[in-house]
Amino acid sequence: MQLKKYLLLGFFILVITGKGFAQNAPSAETVLKEATEKAAKENKQVFLIFHASWCGWCHRMDSLLTKSSLSKTFDKHFVLTHITILEHNAARKKDENPGGMDVFAQYGGGDDTGIPYWVVLGKDGKQLANSRLKGADEDLTGVNGDNSGCPGTPEEIDYFKTVLKKASNYSQKDADEVGNVFGKK
Repeated sequence: MQLKKYLLLGFFILVITGKGFAQNAPSAETVLKEATEKAAKENKQVFLIFHASWCGWCHRMDSLLTKSSLSKTFDKHFVLTHITILEHNAARKKDENPGGMDVFAQYGGGDDTGIPYWVVLGKDGKQLANSRLKGADEDLTGVNGDNSGCPGTPEEIDYFKTVLKKASNYSQKDADEVGNVFGKK
């Protein structure tokens, strides 16, 4: 009888506080900290994607990086991580990473950017590149340029290949495979 009373009390505490039912996403700061720690431990870079559940291009980007012939090479060089932003559905708001929009802005995202928006960070957390299109000889961390998001045009794919080679020691062969996979319709 006593056990039943404690279980019932515990249930009411969970209901009243909301703990245990609506699990909130970790903060963007926590996501970045865990990713950079893992990258440092594994001697990799961080590939951070800002995304949302409703974003078809975000899902395509993830799929091409994790479920295609690119996945093994990509995993060898990068710790893939995500920060969820811009959820429009009230039921999905809990999936957003608190502070995500601040981190998005910190790394060059803005009202004109859209998602997916990706950033490459060194294992020390320093930004090495982002998805804003730039020339091969430009600073790959600037805020100028259109968002290449999930690369699809020849210009976007070439930029993505340039970033992967500069930020992670991708070989030309690996970069060419990126072009083949992302270039398919």
